[in-house]
Amino acid sequence: MAAAPYLIISPLTFMSMIGLIRGNRELPDPNVKLIQKTTVDVVIPAHNEGRTIALALASLVQQTKRPRKVFVVDDASTDDTVEVVKAFTSLNALDIVLIERKENRGKTPSLKQIAKFSDAEVLFVLDGDTVLVSDDYLEKVVFELIRVPNHASACGFVRPLRTSDRLRAAARPIMQKLLEKRPETKVTHDDTPLSRFSRGITNYYRDVLYYFVQNIIYLGELALFGTLVNPLGCAVAYRREFLMDLFRETEYTLGDNLTSSEDIYIGFGFIARGYHNVQVLDVSVHSNEPEAHKLPKQLYLWSSAWLQSSYYFPELLTSPFKALRRRRARKELNRDIFQDDVYIPYQEPLGRLYAKESGRPIGWAVFFALFEKVTYPIIMMLFIIAGWFDILGYTILFESILYVILIGIFGREQKLMYMWKGVMITPIRYLSIFTDIFTVGKFFADLTKPGGRAWRK
Repeated sequence: MAAAPYLIISPLTFMSMIGLIRGNRELPDPNVKLIQKTTVDVVIPAHNEGRTIALALASLVQQTKRPRKVFVVDDASTDDTVEVVKAFTSLNALDIVLIERKENRGKTPSLKQIAKFSDAEVLFVLDGDTVLVSDDYLEKVVFELIRVPNHASACGFVRPLRTSDRLRAAARPIMQKLLEKRPETKVTHDDTPLSRFSRGITNYYRDVLYYFVQNIIYLGELALFGTLVNPLGCAVAYRREFLMDLFRETEYTLGDNLTSSEDIYIGFGFIARGYHNVQVLDVSVHSNEPEAHKLPKQLYLWSSAWLQSSYYFPELLTSPFKALRRRRARKELNRDIFQDDVYIPYQEPLGRLYAKESGRPIGWAVFFALFEKVTYPIIMMLFIIAGWFDILGYTILFESILYVILIGIFGREQKLMYMWKGVMITPIRYLSIFTDIFTVGKFFADLTKPGGRAWRK
């Protein structure tokens, strides 16, 4: 969610509104037989996910498209993650391969290891703290991934994972068998009243944020450009071949240091090459959220990854200034983006060389998001220093009204509830702006010091 706008009054929001008003271009009908034959392996990177890993595995059992193998990479957990996975494996509900690490190395090495080992066409990455809600989640994201040749990743609609969601998932038959076999398995947090309140604040805030960003910002981007800047990395399907190409390119330059959030870097890498990251909004997934006091750290990681990826792929950031050159190039290369005399909407010439010369249309979203991250915190600080609290108050009021209008027009479900919740989380949204004052400062400091660019989660 690194591309979420701070304010409703933003270039990113207005850009997405243009896409929503214009609507999607119709994609070609997919080859259903090809999709049915597509092999899918799952990798679950896990570190201290003993309370959720069984729920994640159980949600795979329910899928209408079953994975061929499930690789669980335990990254030196200190809780009972390994024991829970072994107990679940003994139920023989999935073909599970457990890999245990003695040292914590992070998520990126896990992805690279399984991408090299697997020979599946699709690698589905499921975080150990994430539960698939829709039984056809895997089927539909693979369907969307394979239907167009340049789709590199596909994900569904993300929502916070609440205690009630955990208990509902634990009621599945396969989970009941696990709990009979290993009664000590726990699926909820041992929260104090304070931590429950703190986690509740995060879930409330993130629920509204995810609703707005996915229904308006991301849907508008898809309509305009046919791609998101990056997939939502908690439950995403990748074309393994494209992923391996990206890993091979960075093996001797960045190694495992693919910024502070690898899914953002991967997304940037794909769109720079002309591939697309797509989203399926009618399947959903629940992902665990941190307590409120840990939000600044997560926001820092996301925003840092956006800045770092923009640094590694400057051709995306400068794309708006190459719009005319891109328009001419597309006319010259028109024949190259036809297949069997059938035009595929949104398709672009492939390769970073083309992006460096002509940019990418989705570069507008990269530019606007980075512009907001750098300028909005500065403007907000100037308002406070100058004592322009009346202007700030009017801005907040107008923002709230505009938010309600946008949800009323473009919201997909439960509009009245999200109108109210959106107004209520306004203070948290404004406070989050100030995290990027530190983030931007540290980013530029990293650029100036030796070894400062060893960016990693």
